[in-house]
Amino acid sequence: MSIRKAMDIRTFSEFKKNFKRGTEMESKIISALSLFYPGSWGEANNSDEFLKQNKSYDYDFYTPDEQWQIEIKYSNTNRFKDDIIAIRRGIWYMRNLSSPKVLVATLSRYALLDVKEIIKIKPTEFEPWGNKKVYQVSEDSVEWNPWVAPLCKY
Repeated sequence: MSIRKAMDIRTFSEFKKNFKRGTEMESKIISALSLFYPGSWGEANNSDEFLKQNKSYDYDFYTPDEQWQIEIKYSNTNRFKDDIIAIRRGIWYMRNLSSPKVLVATLSRYALLDVKEIIKIKPTEFEPWGNKKVYQVSEDSVEWNPWVAPLCKY
């Protein structure tokens, strides 16, 4: 995806600021997830360098029994825009991985969604993202788990 497309309706300055915050928040989310799985840890799967095109998922997550490939989608509030979790179409490439997941998180809760189920949804335009086509998951249809302690608002 080009930078211009990724920026959606944001200015370059806003996008750059969001990118930096997003990378830091993803690290916090993986740390919080590891509290639920004793002996687990996450390793970044990409460099998250600004302006470098990323065609990979965010983290490899290891538990004593499994390894997951994780793409992270989060909100800095306790709800998503229009109560829709908008997931980029780029996760389609994850369909052939052994255990692909989308980790969806808010400040107070999280859920792990199976990529193979998400890609069954027909991508549609999402106005808050500049009408980019995304997989749209209703926030209310997700089985949420509470964090041990709420995440810090960025």
